Amino acid sequence: IQFTILPLLSRLAKKDDTKFRTVLERTLGIIFLTSIPLALGGMLLGGPIMELIFGGPYRTGGLAFDILMVTLLFDFPASILINALFAYDHQKTLIISSARRGAVNVILDFALIPSFGIAGSAAATLIAQIVNNGYLWFAMKKINYFKVLPQLWKVIMAGVIMAAGTLGLMLTGVHLIFNIIIS
Repeated sequence: IQFTILPLLSRLAKKDDTKFRTVLERTLGIIFLTSIPLALGGMLLGGPIMELIFGGPYRTGGLAFDILMVTLLFDFPASILINALFAYDHQKTLIISSARRGAVNVILDFALIPSFGIAGSAAATLIAQIVNNGYLWFAMKKINYFKVLPQLWKVIMAGVIMAAGTLGLMLTGVHLIFNIIIS
């Protein structure tokens, strides 16, 4: 989606802000339609997924996996916002964003890894992405104001229902692979 939307955004940027906004809002809606269920399902099944793929001793890595699944809620939309900013020739904003995210991540890694290990590193990554994406969101709204969150209630509710189903399947002992497929 990220690469296929860039030509359309580039055509519309600075020429038709209304259509640009509509395309951006709809694309972000599609991105959230994907990222919300993936993040929720991945968080619920992180430990079992780690155990299935790598074996029992790696199940404890499930917490880091769970935290990193939350990053999907920020990373997926960021790819679209980056394209939108690029379409408006705001590469300087992207450079500042990358530098800020890197600095925040390194500082938090040094602060969190000694006490929390891999989960601390995952948390540092999540926090850095939240800071970075907040900046990208704010920068894009200054250029062409858009709204996504008001239209996401159906997607959020569907994600919560899917997560409840995933949890129910997990608690009733349905095999992980079947749970993933059904979810």
